[in-house]
Amino acid sequence: MLLYALLGITCYALPAKTGNPVVVKSPVKPGVPVAKGWRNKDDRNMAQSLEAQLQRRIDEDSTNLSYAVQQLGRAGRRRQAEWRQKTTESAAIVELLRESRNELKKIDSSNTFFTFEYTREGVLGYTCREADNTIVIHFLNDINAIHELVHAWQIYTGKISVMGCQRFGDATIEQYCRPEIMAYRRQFAFDSASMRLNVKSCMGEVRNLSDITNEWLLGLQDQNGNYIFWEVIQRFYPVRSQEEWEKFLKAGRAFPASPQ
Repeated sequence: MLLYALLGITCYALPAKTGNPVVVKSPVKPGVPVAKGWRNKDDRNMAQSLEAQLQRRIDEDSTNLSYAVQQLGRAGRRRQAEWRQKTTESAAIVELLRESRNELKKIDSSNTFFTFEYTREGVLGYTCREADNTIVIHFLNDINAIHELVHAWQIYTGKISVMGCQRFGDATIEQYCRPEIMAYRRQFAFDSASMRLNVKSCMGEVRNLSDITNEWLLGLQDQNGNYIFWEVIQRFYPVRSQEEWEKFLKAGRAFPASPQ
């Protein structure tokens, strides 16, 4: 996750496998020499393993997509809507997996170092740019790595820094949510079970991509039932308690929003 870092808020421990805060530790120093691609052999091996897993998922979901298209063509009126939805979902999942695979390939020829570092159980996974310009992906497992790689690419391409202004009024809540939504969509495409089992939101379980919304994101809770983005919520919304926020969110009053 990255909302805390972008707002300059202290990061809190989140449940394993949820994807965790992106932290930009310090700006790149002028004159620091820039390297290319993965920092060492272990990084490249890890990237190749993830790429192979992504390709297997692409192949599997492409088969599912072909089947859904066939069934849509054969379906009677009563089931056309069902198979149309399955076709749309399968096509989107294949595209998300391809995006993750393609970004992994591009990293190998990028103009900065990328490296993986394992975190131990119970420790946050996060992504940061070090002072020497290296982008470090701290991850707990392969599923978490897929999530964090989205943030690594966002840092590298400047998509995070564009909205990462320390002046709070420079961005909307929608802009802060957008990069995190993409990371969760990629995670869902890679392993939907991890979302259902390990990511809790007061807005309900994620059953398909359309469930991953801004409201769902801001409803994420830790293992104790506390809202992960509570400090962010308080800055944007006139709510005084977490109970009040749940009612506010479920009433559909969260978006559009403006800073308080």
